[in-house]
Amino acid sequence: MKFSYELDSIGWANVSLEINDEQYDFSPSYLTNALTDFLRALEVLIPEVTESDEIKKVTNFSWNSEPAEHVWTLTRKNEIINLEIHEYEDGIDCGKKQVIFNQDINLEKFIKAVVSSLTILLRKHGIVGYRKQWYSEEFPLSSYLMLMQYLADKKISITKYNVNEWNEHLRSDIESEFELIKKHM
Repeated sequence: MKFSYELDSIGWANVSLEINDEQYDFSPSYLTNALTDFLRALEVLIPEVTESDEIKKVTNFSWNSEPAEHVWTLTRKNEIINLEIHEYEDGIDCGKKQVIFNQDINLEKFIKAVVSSLTILLRKHGIVGYRKQWYSEEFPLSSYLMLMQYLADKKISITKYNVNEWNEHLRSDIESEFELIKKHM
C-alpha cells in the first residue's frame, strides 16, 4: 500500500495511490480543496474521531483535475474500507464515467500511509508554505492531528464544558497537539 500527496506548481497536487498492485495517479487542482475534502471524508468513517450523529459508513468527495473530475467513494466494512474512484473525462459528473480504481484496504494501514505522506508534505512546505503553494487554502491541520491521535490512542482528546447545556464548549489540549506534531517532524 502506497499513498503520496505532493504539491506541484501553484494550486496543483500530484497524488499517487497504490493498493494490491493497482495504481493510479491524480493531479487535483485548486478548483477543489482536495486534501481537506479527502481528510474530512476519511474522518467521518472513524467513530473515535467523529461525533456519533455524524458517523457514516459511506462517504464521497470529488477532485477537479481539469478537465477530468474524480469522484471518490469510501465505504467502511468493519476494519476494511473500499476505495472506489470514478472518472468523468469531461469534468461533468452527469456525463460519461468509468471506474478507474476499486480496492479494499485495512483502514488503519491506510490512515498510517496518509499521515506519513502528510508529515512529508509538512516537512517540505510548512504550514504557511502549504497555504502559499496551494493557492491560499489552509493545510487541514485539525484533520491531520485527529488522524495522528487516532493512530496513537484510538481516540481524540476533547474536553467538554457546560455539558447538557445549550451553550456547550469543546476544547483540545494545544500543548499535547504541538508535542504530537513535533514527535512526527
